[in-house]
Amino acid sequence: MKKINLQKKINKKILEYYKSYYLKELGLPDWKQRADNRLLEEKTFSSKIFDEILSKIQFNFKNKKTLVNGCGTGGELIYASSVLNADAYGIEPNEKALEICNMKAQLFGIDKERVINAVAENLPFEDNTFDFIFCYTVIEHVQNVEMAIEEMIRVTKKNGYIYINAPDYRQFTERHYKVHLPMFLPKWINKIFLRLQGRPTDFLDSLQLVNKKQLEKIFDKNNVSSKFYFKNAKFNWRLIINSPLHICYYLTSKLFKISDMQEWIIKKN
Repeated sequence: MKKINLQKKINKKILEYYKSYYLKELGLPDWKQRADNRLLEEKTFSSKIFDEILSKIQFNFKNKKTLVNGCGTGGELIYASSVLNADAYGIEPNEKALEICNMKAQLFGIDKERVINAVAENLPFEDNTFDFIFCYTVIEHVQNVEMAIEEMIRVTKKNGYIYINAPDYRQFTERHYKVHLPMFLPKWINKIFLRLQGRPTDFLDSLQLVNKKQLEKIFDKNNVSSKFYFKNAKFNWRLIINSPLHICYYLTSKLFKISDMQEWIIKKN
């Protein structure tokens, strides 16, 4: 009964959290469906990401010390711990997300001390602590991208892995808002595009406009090997009617090999 009541509280908190995020911050028209999907995020979202990782490298998470850097509402932390049997930890600076993650940890029997209020630029761990660090759509939200990456490298063991997935803001798309925008232009211009679509704009100010070349320079300065995975753009003629920028997005991907999302697997030497 206690677990059922706790799950109900978690579900209520998740719906409140993602309504605020998807509707108030981003103005997504399908916010309700997206919020509902988050009720089962471990199955609908987190499992697919880890399957994608394991399709690229041979890695057994069992008993491996794993950090979810930016654990949000806990989907990846719970999946890594409960399904992959990893020795998992999570850090998260957002207090509302952290509250949900702590509730999930309680539900799944994970020590609350493994869920830590911290920022990516100052990880509260010793050098060479983790076998694997998971960092999914986080570095575009940090204050200092280079510092955040160097901190991940610092706390990774030799021959350990770091998985980074982030937008490439040289493209004609913004994945949080789910719209096509020329993100390489100044933010004030894209705010005009968003306002014309009746969307809120403050969230745009929180983004670090990271790109592949920027990350490559950071990796080259550190003792790591990096591999980039390119994904071709999906083209839909119907979208051109509503957004001519869609064809620019497609051509940028095809001609210049700039994907909207950059996916990296880093190995510490």
